[in-house]
Amino acid sequence: MGVYLEYAEESILWMDQQPTRLADVSEVVGMFGKYHFLLIIVNILRAVPIGWTLTSVDFLAGDVDHTCAPPVDYKGDAWLTEGIVPNDVCSRYHWSSKGINSSVILPCTKWTYNFSQPSSAIVEWNLVCERSWMRSLIQSVAFVGQLCGALIFGKLADRYGRLIMFDIAAVAMLIFGAAGTFVPHIQVFNIVRFAQAMSTAGLQTLSAALYFEVALPADRNYLHLGMTLGLGVTQVLLPAMAKWLDNWRHVQLATGLSAAALVPFLFFMYESPRWLLATGKKDKAERVLEGILRFNKRTKPDMEKTMSLLAEKAAQGLPSAGIKDLWPYRNLRRNLFSMLIFWSVNNTALFGITYLPTKLGGDRFVNFTTASCAEVPAGFAGLWVIRRFQRKNSLSTIMGICCAALTSTAFLPFG
Repeated sequence: MGVYLEYAEESILWMDQQPTRLADVSEVVGMFGKYHFLLIIVNILRAVPIGWTLTSVDFLAGDVDHTCAPPVDYKGDAWLTEGIVPNDVCSRYHWSSKGINSSVILPCTKWTYNFSQPSSAIVEWNLVCERSWMRSLIQSVAFVGQLCGALIFGKLADRYGRLIMFDIAAVAMLIFGAAGTFVPHIQVFNIVRFAQAMSTAGLQTLSAALYFEVALPADRNYLHLGMTLGLGVTQVLLPAMAKWLDNWRHVQLATGLSAAALVPFLFFMYESPRWLLATGKKDKAERVLEGILRFNKRTKPDMEKTMSLLAEKAAQGLPSAGIKDLWPYRNLRRNLFSMLIFWSVNNTALFGITYLPTKLGGDRFVNFTTASCAEVPAGFAGLWVIRRFQRKNSLSTIMGICCAALTSTAFLPFG
């Protein structure tokens, strides 16, 4: 006759005091508790440095009206009407002591900026005309850094642990984010920003892994809500913060310092017990599980039998698979390509919706905030859809609605 050992609203079936099936770490931890809530808070807070790093380019290097500056020796007052090539902020007419020669066009070497507009790195580093590509590079560096960070932190986390790499990512974000405030050159700024973006990838992937590896399948949807709401609220707050600070270097500093909110939580977080078991650290995994159960104020099961069960499962586990292991299987290949396409389209649409409103004219702060507000209800709606409908159908429907909405904007009247 089977005997149930009840604990933490969960149960493991034993037959004559011996387990009849292999348990999972999440089953030992149990249903959603205080420790899970702590990890959700961490996932919300980590969205602040991530969101501000990836979406702040319009507040770091936003467009500023500018015109070609007159030569140093020019003393007249008709430069704007006679010395500048019409509809061309990158060229001017030749000027000498004899006057302005409109038959000779020269490239601008200096510019006059509208200082009544929001602070921007464009003014400090002259990121206009032939140097305008450097402004675009600020955002490109962030995306490339995030991609490299995901690969590097993922590999290192498999080798050294999820928690230690998350700690490193948080500290690196704090250091490099703050360091970007003081760099004197755009080239150095982009190098620091690359490292900062790598840190965001570590924060994003490892905070999710630490939650997923102790959460029951039914509770994993809460991470979606935490991540989406965290990013949405972060984007809504960004324009207000930038307008209040009114200095692009201070915005950069605030982005780096926002990672400091994660530091207190590092003292309460545990290493992933699943990773510890997979790497043969059974004793440490047991201590971690006991700590999580105490944190959640739940009854501890027979740890000797439970750990034997978990260790047996870990010993039977398959080694980590890479792309080369998935490639021979047609269905897995197809799913991999499909997910890559969905991911690319989704991110293109997301950042397009985020950035384009700042180019529509009017107040860029209001436009950005209005577009970002949609993220908040989307988080709740996404959680409801995930819990009620199949993944494939819901994803296709949402992408279809997005496509129709974005396509319709092309037919809106001007003005």
